Amino acid sequence: MVISLKLQKLGPSHAAIRRMRSMTTSSEFEGLSGGECWAHWEFSDQAWADWAEREFERDGGKAPYSPREWFSVSCVTAPCGILLGFAWGVLTAAILGAVAFALGVLLARYFRALPDIRHRKILRCPHEVYLGSKGMYFLRKFYPWRSELLSLKGADLLEGPPPELSVIMERCINGRYGMSRDRFAMLLPIPAGCEEQAVRSVERLRARAG
Repeated sequence: MVISLKLQKLGPSHAAIRRMRSMTTSSEFEGLSGGECWAHWEFSDQAWADWAEREFERDGGKAPYSPREWFSVSCVTAPCGILLGFAWGVLTAAILGAVAFALGVLLARYFRALPDIRHRKILRCPHEVYLGSKGMYFLRKFYPWRSELLSLKGADLLEGPPPELSVIMERCINGRYGMSRDRFAMLLPIPAGCEEQAVRSVERLRARAG
């Protein structure tokens, strides 16, 4: 998609961020933002797959449920359906109990599969990281350093092995009872031979952090 987005439109507006995130490559972001490039790292398929596997393990992997966990699921979901169904008769209770158990199993399998879903998404993303004076491009998303929704709060270099760059961001969440703030850290892979560039990037990120 071709997006006409001038530098002056890259200010702290929600609409601008949405348009930035509809871009598809870091080169497009770099050209339209007009910002200075600090680091642009590209990874081989194997290096990216290795990093994705580490992220997968950090997320908990896909270890199967143990018999004890399956028993816990059945002890919670099935009785709830049975108790609810007794208001309409024994047969209804049995049916609702079975349905509740099935739903519980499906939900349990879904939440256990979340790390694997994220792992597959990472593998499909462009194998690159872009850091610049205007923001960061990573996993098909653009993170401006300063906006009404996001702000950079710090950065650290994790020695590993392998080394990783931790970028600390703060986001504003419009909740039911007003705005709230939440901090989160994103771990970025660092390609071999780019350690010095990563150190300089950390210094620049810390200087820009609010």
